Amino acid sequence: MLRDSAAAILENLCASDLRDYDKITSALKLRFGDAHLTELLHGQLHNRTQQAKEDLTTFAYEVQSLEYVASREAMKHAVFERTFSYEKRYKPAKGDICSRSLALTLRFLASGDSFTSLQYLFKISKQSISVIVGETSRALTTTLLGHIKIPSNAEQWLRVSKQFFEHWQFPHCLGSMDGKHVVITSPFNSGSEYYNYKSNFSIVLFAVVDADYNFIFVDIGCQGRISDGGVFKHSSIYKKIMDNTLGLPEDQLLHTINKNMPFVFLADEAFALTNRIMKPYSGMHEKGTCQRKFNYRLSRARRVVENAFGILSAVFRVLRKPILLEPEKARYIVMTTVCLHNFLRRNKQSRNIYTPSGTFDEEDGDEFSKITTLSLCSPKGRGIVLAPSTCDFAHTDRWQSGEKEIQEERPDATNVNNWHWTEKNASPWSQDRIRELFKDIAVKTNAADLKITEVENIEGEASANNRKGKLIFFYEWDLVLKWKGSIKESDRQYTGKIKIPNLSEENEVSELDIQVSVETDDEVGSRLKQIMMKDGKELVRSQLSKYIAGLKEEFSKGMILPKKGEVKPDSVKILASGFNRKLNMEPVVNSGKEIGQKIETCTIKQTQKFQCTAQEFYDALTRLELVTAFTRGDVQLDLSKGGKFSLFGGNIIGIFDELVPAKRIVQQWRYKQWPEGHYSIVTININQKDDHTEVVLEQIGVPKSEMDITKENWQRYYWDAMKQTFGFGAFFT
Repeated sequence: MLRDSAAAILENLCASDLRDYDKITSALKLRFGDAHLTELLHGQLHNRTQQAKEDLTTFAYEVQSLEYVASREAMKHAVFERTFSYEKRYKPAKGDICSRSLALTLRFLASGDSFTSLQYLFKISKQSISVIVGETSRALTTTLLGHIKIPSNAEQWLRVSKQFFEHWQFPHCLGSMDGKHVVITSPFNSGSEYYNYKSNFSIVLFAVVDADYNFIFVDIGCQGRISDGGVFKHSSIYKKIMDNTLGLPEDQLLHTINKNMPFVFLADEAFALTNRIMKPYSGMHEKGTCQRKFNYRLSRARRVVENAFGILSAVFRVLRKPILLEPEKARYIVMTTVCLHNFLRRNKQSRNIYTPSGTFDEEDGDEFSKITTLSLCSPKGRGIVLAPSTCDFAHTDRWQSGEKEIQEERPDATNVNNWHWTEKNASPWSQDRIRELFKDIAVKTNAADLKITEVENIEGEASANNRKGKLIFFYEWDLVLKWKGSIKESDRQYTGKIKIPNLSEENEVSELDIQVSVETDDEVGSRLKQIMMKDGKELVRSQLSKYIAGLKEEFSKGMILPKKGEVKPDSVKILASGFNRKLNMEPVVNSGKEIGQKIETCTIKQTQKFQCTAQEFYDALTRLELVTAFTRGDVQLDLSKGGKFSLFGGNIIGIFDELVPAKRIVQQWRYKQWPEGHYSIVTININQKDDHTEVVLEQIGVPKSEMDITKENWQRYYWDAMKQTFGFGAFFT
């Protein structure tokens, strides 16, 4: 049934045309454009009847779908009509309308400006802005909702748990949950329904966040008077947890206590403690107690949800002001910001723009000596207790009483405890060094005379950074080298280029994609290209390794400030950045001795006590996942007599000579910087005592010049790391 102006259009059609559906729609489209769809859809909805042999379910579904489409078309028509009443003057294209709607909505989300303020910026009435913001928010939510994904099976949940353990050293954690109040204007006739304990009106954003600050579940719109625990109990995820239909993994063995433990969500005191919800111990606890250490570690892992809320409020400032909309529209606004958050963190490029370096108040997982101690025990009332023996970088309220002990005095009051980020620009030095390394160097080969002549192009940057007493080097270069050469039996010179597209701290030199090309690609040229690819690539990798080593040596000077009463170390721990971080042993000076030359050696003996069983200590040195946990680097283990091992990214290599479970480990052991081919013999005797395990290390054949640094590295990277990672050093009374 068509009405008003639409009916008038049909009066001009002849009787035969009124029976032709295509001619009717053409006439309406000629007059109204796409807006005729609204009239047609309403007419179809009015005249829709149940067809013969059509079941009631199908009929109901068709009517519901038609009603939905009709209302959407009507709303779309209303948006365009109200928003661009000046269309006849400016005649914007439909693409411009969509672009302006999106720009307007994003401006509102990012600034929180009132509609009155935005109408002067976009020259659109505030009534139309209200419609546009609502419709665009719904469209963005519908489009981006797929970026909020809750794991659907045990395998996906285990990946979340692994991420929490790697980032925050909290095992069996499936997510961090909390609620955030989003302030709104008081809804009409709502009384105190939305009135919260902060004395304002709000709706609640309840969220579960993974270790990488991504939302995996949200519940938005609950009245502000309800507590976070109450919101959780009324959410769909709570029902699925209670019904065991969320696909959570089965209880698994917690390696340090040899007991099956459940996987849990981390929460604060507002939530009830269950076998799936882990919360802190209530009240204050004395320094050094297991409860206090547990609360510190739980709070450190749980704060990812607080940081995620902080990012939302910092970027989408509409959340920092009262949203002057009814709760239903405000719910879509909040949902849009959450969807955009996950969307912008989906890949490295957008993530670095949305949350650049320094956004998060996070602790570096590589510095085990500072923050990572994993002691697991089971006091009454808790399944998992994490006990860091040192809590130098605490950020929780419960640890503020110990802040004075965290910070160390410096007489010059400069960068206390090396806490603040300091940076040196290494780009000019790097460019000069790279040009120097590739200036007229010959490629050793018997088949041709080849030479890398110069660096044709170099683009990128490099910097050295000190954060919390560690050096982190960033470098990223795109290089183009020039080469020339000739075959031995010919004087004709060929030229070509070598491209290195991504030399960075995230890529190992051995894994670089080195591309070789030749300008004259004839038979001889192709042969020279193959020779350069075979022999020249190794030369290039060698020179790049020299650059990286020189960069770390040159820019480590003066970056780490000594603490009060501390002698500045000759060498410092050096870390790469990004996802390929590897923990390196302390560098030592290569003796430079030739193979076959007599080396003066010595013997190292150390005795250590560990709070664990002999079998647990043996497992920590022989089980791949446990060795990886305390070394924080690439690990290779072949647990057989004569089997090889490689630790700390290849810095420590050796061969197993004897393996006696819970008793003894004998290895041929060498550090990468030792003279080529020289191995020491390491014997680790494990003795089970009544209340602890005693470990006696004897290392025969250590180069005398490396004795001190080797002893230090055993203490720091083996014994201390194991105690701090697994809690083997925590003696509780």
